[in-house]
Amino acid sequence: MAKSTKSFIGSISRNGLMRASTPDKRIWLYARVPAGGALLEGAQDKSRAQAASTLDLFFDGLANLVPQAATRNRDLMQSKYREFHLLTASMPIHYQIPAALRGTELGVWLSKNYKNENIQRQFTVIGVPLINNGFGFGRQYKHASLLRKSLVWTNRMAYSIKNHAPRFDEYDEDTHRIERIMLDAGLEPFTRMDRDERDQLIQQVSGFWVSNNNVTDLPIMAESDHIHLFADSQHCATAERLYEQHVDCRDWNMRGQMPATLCTVTNTSFHGDPIISPENMWGARLMTVATAGGANAIAVSVRGRVEPAPVTASQIRKNGQSIDQNTRKRAERGHEATGEMIDTRRDIASAEDMYTMKDMPATLIDLSCVVLADGESQDATDSLLSIGQMEFAPAPTANEQLMQFKSMQVCSPVRIPSTLEWSSTMVTGAGFTSFAVAGDASGVFLGMTEANEQPVYISPTAVQDESKAPFFVIVGQTGSGKSMVLVNLMRQFAMTVSRTGGRTCAILINPKSGNDFETIAEHIIRIDKDISAGTFDPFNVLLNMSEAIELAATIINDIFQFGATDQIDVQYMISYGAQHGAKTTGQALRFAAQAYQNHEQGANLPESTSRLYETIVRAWESSQQLRLIIGMKPVETPLRISEGLTLINAGERSLIPEKDAANTVSGRIKQWVLRMIVTGAGYSVRGRDGVVALDEAWVAVNGSSGTAATLQEWERMARSQRFLPILASQKVKEFVDAGLSGGISRGLILSLKDLEETNGMVSDAKSALRLFHINDDHDRLRRRMPLDAVKKNGEANYQSMRAFTDPHTGQTRGSVAFFIDGNEQPVPVRIDISAESLALTGTSALEKIRREQAQGEVVSRG
Repeated sequence: MAKSTKSFIGSISRNGLMRASTPDKRIWLYARVPAGGALLEGAQDKSRAQAASTLDLFFDGLANLVPQAATRNRDLMQSKYREFHLLTASMPIHYQIPAALRGTELGVWLSKNYKNENIQRQFTVIGVPLINNGFGFGRQYKHASLLRKSLVWTNRMAYSIKNHAPRFDEYDEDTHRIERIMLDAGLEPFTRMDRDERDQLIQQVSGFWVSNNNVTDLPIMAESDHIHLFADSQHCATAERLYEQHVDCRDWNMRGQMPATLCTVTNTSFHGDPIISPENMWGARLMTVATAGGANAIAVSVRGRVEPAPVTASQIRKNGQSIDQNTRKRAERGHEATGEMIDTRRDIASAEDMYTMKDMPATLIDLSCVVLADGESQDATDSLLSIGQMEFAPAPTANEQLMQFKSMQVCSPVRIPSTLEWSSTMVTGAGFTSFAVAGDASGVFLGMTEANEQPVYISPTAVQDESKAPFFVIVGQTGSGKSMVLVNLMRQFAMTVSRTGGRTCAILINPKSGNDFETIAEHIIRIDKDISAGTFDPFNVLLNMSEAIELAATIINDIFQFGATDQIDVQYMISYGAQHGAKTTGQALRFAAQAYQNHEQGANLPESTSRLYETIVRAWESSQQLRLIIGMKPVETPLRISEGLTLINAGERSLIPEKDAANTVSGRIKQWVLRMIVTGAGYSVRGRDGVVALDEAWVAVNGSSGTAATLQEWERMARSQRFLPILASQKVKEFVDAGLSGGISRGLILSLKDLEETNGMVSDAKSALRLFHINDDHDRLRRRMPLDAVKKNGEANYQSMRAFTDPHTGQTRGSVAFFIDGNEQPVPVRIDISAESLALTGTSALEKIRREQAQGEVVSRG
């Protein structure tokens, strides 16, 4: 057993320059590699190309520091090649709610329901050991006097004798060179960071697996074929005692430790695919979590030296000439070239052709690539099989495990012998900048980015604060989890604190028949109950009385298809009633009818008053749905004064209009009920930073429904009227046909069918891409949308976007959705609904049965 190591970062550093603690006292300048977004799923080719350019410019900058003489004498000039070290690491840590949510109702709920969630703490840095000026003085002493230079030289010598290392200012000239290369490449040198930010990052890179990074003893323990990483020294000491007691590590049953295995890359088989190809992004795939199809590596370290492309080209030509010479000698002796010689010459010829092109990338020589893979040896090597173009070899002994681990550390002098030579594109195109983040700094919790497990929050006010298009649209086929995602978001929105004071007003409209989601709503309006009569009367919905009168007349005249004269009479009757104190449409009509019958002086009511009133009342008495939008008495609690979550449920009656509904009175009533519910919900949250959500929204976007006019008004006004409209639907084409795509700023695409086009009908998957204006390079997103949750052999399909339970682990993975945010590239987000929410709101048959059984038990006990 090999025990823990120490950090190689010395105690003395200056402004981000780190001196190694080893006898050579080398000074390193590291830089943070900025995250480039999700580069595997959702990214366009141009995004991958831009991400690759960062490290490409960095390596070119280092290559340009090599003297031109290297092309003539490679072996002699290799000492001038600049060394580099790239380190990326990701460790799971416990999820914590944003500071803005601490102490709030939503914060408490998130802490309770997602306390077992982990997020990944990830970073990528790249560094270069610096070269001192020797006996030179640098540019700042160019015009200094001889006496001044003598004093500086004496001061340096005294410092070196005392500290056994050169002064930092002896590296100023090279610091400036490397810093300039890093900045030009878009990197963030430690020397240019704020002190607190830099110190935090240095602590993180020096002990990325330690819970308290401010330590010098790095707690690890190496066994024969793997190591153990410990959160702190106490856990490490406990493990050592158990080991000495001959307790197998599998039986430690101890938190705060993680088994891992060191593996080196021994061979690669990439075939010259474009650098923008996701298949080439081995670095991103290594660091992607296992549930997203990645290798779930803990860390990757790449060390090497940078050779200019012209030097590599010169060496290739020399190698080709050597092979040709040996081939001629064999021919002179009557022997043919061996198969190996022929294959080698063919490879050299291919390389020669390649290096005749301009702007060839630099070459990385003396290169070693070490991967710290999660799990013990067998599990670790199995996880690396997902990187099919690379071969990995685990370190076979405890000492080799420990030495490879030491080689990964920043400022480390330990090197792993390797004969690898790569084009720099192997590293620049590996996707080490891939890091998926999405959403807002705070808000309701949507889920975790699939690749890197970063929390995604949705703010209810982001649309208005950032002047975005108003609609948030969720599309997904039946069984995709669409309704559960919607309800989970709305439940959380209702827990947030509105900027206008009190809790946010969140209204969820469920037009399907049934009583789904009633277990979590604070206010329930059932459209199949007379208790809701008048709730959506224009007088109760609209604040402006003139607008309410006009809308009430429009509703009645459209439903009953009155003639032109009768239409004028209806509006006059409603106006009369309103002027005499009516609070609902029906009450206004009754006041007019009573005045007409009593021959009240000055009423001037039309002769048709009684006839029209009786016609409307007969329909009102026979149609429960008509009573929702034409009230005969004032409503005690208008919708617009509610707080928290209000559910408008269809109950036993569906709100979804039938085909050709406009041809019948009952059909037109249903259309107006839906329209007034949507209109009323929008008015009730207007100016209150509220949220309105409509499930099965395809019924509303259809132009013939009449509700489309309300949605078009929302598109124009919702942002300025300060509310967030959310539309969810299993049908996508209707949104495209309605022309609403210009009003969408954010959305989710869940699993969708991708059937072959017939008779010009575009698949739902293609329609979704068009709806959100997504350029799906190589059809990667579209191919994933229809995948089943279970493969034909019974194995869980982690590429599926549907929720499933893995038959081997028993763990449930939630639905995956592509999160779209304006012009940003889509980001896959894993949406795990809490067990409590599933129990209360799950829509599957089994979940409904469990709730009914639970309710039955409560009744029987009562």
